[in-house]
Amino acid sequence: MDQENYFNAATTSLYDEKINSLIKEEEFEEAYQSKFQEIQAMKSEMHKNQRYLKQVQNAIHNHDQISVRKTKKHQRNLISSEIKKEQRTY
Repeated sequence: MDQENYFNAATTSLYDEKINSLIKEEEFEEAYQSKFQEIQAMKSEMHKNQRYLKQVQNAIHNHDQISVRKTKKHQRNLISSEIKKEQRTY
């Protein structure tokens, strides 16, 4: 009887260890999946922010190009008007 009780206790202990091990594995897997999804969301957000940043940089560049063209046009107009004034005085 003692051997049977010992065997039952040992078997129960092994089952408990296995169950606890499986629970820990499942908890680890859940935590891993949760972190993986969190990282994926962060990567997605980062890529979205990078695309937005690129759009802003392009807009700034385009605005600068337009400003340069307007400035050059304004300078040409000033020079042209100065030339016309000089031609009128002759």
